[in-house]
Amino acid sequence: MRIGNDFLYVGAYDAKRIQNGEKRGVYELTEKQKAQIVSGMNEAAVKYKLFGEDYDYATISEEGRGFHISDQIVELESFDVEEEIAKQNAKFGQELQKLNPDDPFMGNVGQQWLVFSKFLYNNGFYDDKTMSEASSSDGDLRNITSCLDGFNLYQVVDKRMVSFDSPYCSFVMGSFNPVKMGSHAMRLELESATEALHYYSENYIEDEGLKKEFDQLISRFYDHNLEMMKGYRSAEEGLDLARKNYVPRPHRLPSLQMANADTLEASRYLVDVTHSEEEEDKYQSEITSLIGQIKQPTVDWNNIWKQIQSTFLDYVTKGSEKQTVRQRAVEETGGIFNRMEKMWSNLLGRKQPAAIDIQS
Repeated sequence: MRIGNDFLYVGAYDAKRIQNGEKRGVYELTEKQKAQIVSGMNEAAVKYKLFGEDYDYATISEEGRGFHISDQIVELESFDVEEEIAKQNAKFGQELQKLNPDDPFMGNVGQQWLVFSKFLYNNGFYDDKTMSEASSSDGDLRNITSCLDGFNLYQVVDKRMVSFDSPYCSFVMGSFNPVKMGSHAMRLELESATEALHYYSENYIEDEGLKKEFDQLISRFYDHNLEMMKGYRSAEEGLDLARKNYVPRPHRLPSLQMANADTLEASRYLVDVTHSEEEEDKYQSEITSLIGQIKQPTVDWNNIWKQIQSTFLDYVTKGSEKQTVRQRAVEETGGIFNRMEKMWSNLLGRKQPAAIDIQS
């Protein structure tokens, strides 16, 4: 895809298609269907507000996203709304990149997988790959970074990191939930995604030199996301902080008044939990080791996830055995364990089991 004189990399599949001079099939739409799609895209770009009046954000349905990336998509040249959105995305990325020109992930905060895909493409990794293989490879990378991509977008908007008056419409919010997914859960997601990228490197990149450079890129990915997590607090964590100093009064917020005594106690406890550097290092070592075991063919799948959950909850609650405290900690994961389990199942080609029942 080209915007002006600049090539906008949107993945290996499209890059190979353009390189081969191929065109996607044009989806035959009625005028009414075209009008509906244009109206919907315009509405998504200018109507819905998230995180503030100056920044527009909207998600696209699975059906709409599928249409956007399918082989039946209308060609860019004949679909002005899509072209405009692509231009705005590129401009948004350029503004972000100015914040840290040396960080390749800053300009792709909502699509970090593209940094890995473009690196591989520029180094010939996809040269002998079929279109299907290129699409599958990009899909793996996209699934790995999806949640952190949504998180990065949230941080950019929440921190007002750039001044950009044009609407930015992203198709990739991933499975990130800014209300529920707390800071500890996001750090766990980063450890999981980093290990998954190393699995990708170990199993799909044969050239040792290329693999070494890819691994260095993974380190930069880790450092970038770790930096973006500074100061992050989910809405639920913010509520815990508010509950810490809560004194029942008639005029106080209804959401605080409704909290029962056990919930208030659990919230106050979690807010006051602190860890020494030694405790943090010990936890990081344990959790990294456990996540690393996920990719072993002989691992007891259910047991390893139980160990990860138990280790996580023990750390977050500082070993508390109170069910109300542990349950509150579970609530602040925002479903991160199911998200991680699904991502790893897809990456390893495992049959997706039933959703994980998190035991507090």
